[in-house]
Amino acid sequence: MEALYNKLMTLIADYEFQYRDVINKSFNYALKYHAGQTRQSGDDYIVHPLNVAITLAEMKADAVTICAGLLHDTIEDTKLTKEVIVAEFGEEVANLVEGVTNISNTNFSSPIAEKAANDRRIVLSMTEDIRIVIIKLADRLHNMRTLDFKKESKRVETSYETMDIFAPLANYIGAHILKNELEDLSMKYLREDDYYNIKKELEDLYTRYYPKLKETADNIHEHLNKNGIDNTVSIGVKSIYGVYRRKKIYQLTEFIPDLFQLKIAIDNAKNSYVAIGLISEIYPPNESLLEDYISRPKHNTYKSIHTTFVIDKDLFVQGQIRTKDMDLIASYGLTAYWRLNPTNTRERMQKDLREKFQFFHSIKEIDNTFQDNTGFLIEIRRQLLQNKIRITSINKKVFTALEEKKIVDFINSLDSNLLDAISSISLNGMPAKVTDELKEGDQLTIRIKGDIPSHLTDYRGLIIPTHTKVYKKNDK
Repeated sequence: MEALYNKLMTLIADYEFQYRDVINKSFNYALKYHAGQTRQSGDDYIVHPLNVAITLAEMKADAVTICAGLLHDTIEDTKLTKEVIVAEFGEEVANLVEGVTNISNTNFSSPIAEKAANDRRIVLSMTEDIRIVIIKLADRLHNMRTLDFKKESKRVETSYETMDIFAPLANYIGAHILKNELEDLSMKYLREDDYYNIKKELEDLYTRYYPKLKETADNIHEHLNKNGIDNTVSIGVKSIYGVYRRKKIYQLTEFIPDLFQLKIAIDNAKNSYVAIGLISEIYPPNESLLEDYISRPKHNTYKSIHTTFVIDKDLFVQGQIRTKDMDLIASYGLTAYWRLNPTNTRERMQKDLREKFQFFHSIKEIDNTFQDNTGFLIEIRRQLLQNKIRITSINKKVFTALEEKKIVDFINSLDSNLLDAISSISLNGMPAKVTDELKEGDQLTIRIKGDIPSHLTDYRGLIIPTHTKVYKKNDK
């Protein structure tokens, strides 16, 4: 415990004195009220809130959030009350602690109903204070790291829940460091053989290719510097679960285009485009795999330019080019705001959630539609928490579809009556059937009889009336 406490104090050493003082005070309260409690690992219970606080401090979270992380189990598991927390730490800390506290009373018809109510509460907390979700993610991360001490049935149940709710929530706020570890730890218990096979394969491939990766990183760094672009280049490796998903498309791990990444952080967005040209002078890219997420960011505001090139026979490497601020957001998502500008961080997080994240409004709409907790969660999973792919129209507009879905499923998700109006479908310029499956980057064209329904006008270009002529570059 002492080592963990010292680690927390080191992480907050650059915080102002009054913030360090209140964090230390909240630790002492957690230590006092959790006294005598132990985890199934045999550790004193205080080890858990300390680890949660450390994860939050590694994000450079504000003092209020770290205090709430230290106290997050006190209302639920000890005699400490919200009223005392308000008196000692303020209403903001108390509201966060209450927000992460599970509902537990005798009014639920079953444990399943109780769990559904708590899951709904977690999802809805995003619309109130995103810090509640961030604390829950830090809490879940430590629970997953110590899952070995649970019974097998509990390990499986917790891992499914993590993949079902927590990893997607981490993805939606752009916290990829949390998302990747949550997915990998879940896979360890759900697909143990695949997990260890891919882990070993990644370790072997990294050992084999590291000298070439390091040489390539150094070459790019020097070439950009010579041309006046300040930069840092680091080597990244795809997560174990990420490789598992990709192997459904690329049968051999070493052929996965983004198995290894060179993360190139530069001084400004304009130079990102200059850097692509400079890098292509020494490493010709595969133009079909060029993706610009700076001009069209992902749904979680991820921004980067991806370019893929070959550095050793058949070894693909993905260059991820972005500014240094974008690089922080690529790893930490909304939680990067604490590092970038700690002033009014909570307000800016909520503002961006409202203005830039479409799912923020979808959550509210689903909440207003479904009074039943189970129905709410089914719809949340259907609309928001499943993995999605990007498809394009002939005019290059980008749309999203659920991963591994057939064209018919995508069409039905738009309008169940649309199928009857279809005259033809083409996929990547070739005739297609509604039973064909969609993949990342596919170009889809749906021709329909009559005009586009008014509620589907946003899909113009993807849906085209039969009588409309499509002009191509060579048309005169």
